[in-house]
Amino acid sequence: MNSLTPVPVNILPDATLSALQSQNKHLDYSHATELEIKNDTNQSIQIEVSHVDSHDWDGLSRPDFLFQDVHIEAGSSKRERQQIKARRSRATYTMTACQDGKKQFAIIINQWDAMADGVQEKDVDLDNGYVVHLTGGKRILTISIAIKRHS
Repeated sequence: MNSLTPVPVNILPDATLSALQSQNKHLDYSHATELEIKNDTNQSIQIEVSHVDSHDWDGLSRPDFLFQDVHIEAGSSKRERQQIKARRSRATYTMTACQDGKKQFAIIINQWDAMADGVQEKDVDLDNGYVVHLTGGKRILTISIAIKRHS
């Protein structure tokens, strides 16, 4: 097993995340969001989840319970509810994508990116031939994993 340095892939700046958390913390005990992981490569991907703080999540709807060791076939996706606690300022975790029996990359995700009022997008060009496209807002965070296309 090779060791990878996780890459932070936040869509929203810290100031925006803080404002969102402040504006939403008194509405409910927790917020229902969704996480979708899309595999836009030509091979199956296995997902590993680590560095989850139990205090950030409400109940069993959290990434380490719903995405740990999940295999997503090429051209497919998996979508699950993620229940984040309203009074927490972050809901971060590390997601590692494995392909061909090897860890390919690791990214640090903040599920609060799903809480933006409008849809925000970001592309992260990883050094090893992968690109990750993130779309967050309206309580949904989508992570699309693809191989770079060379022109």
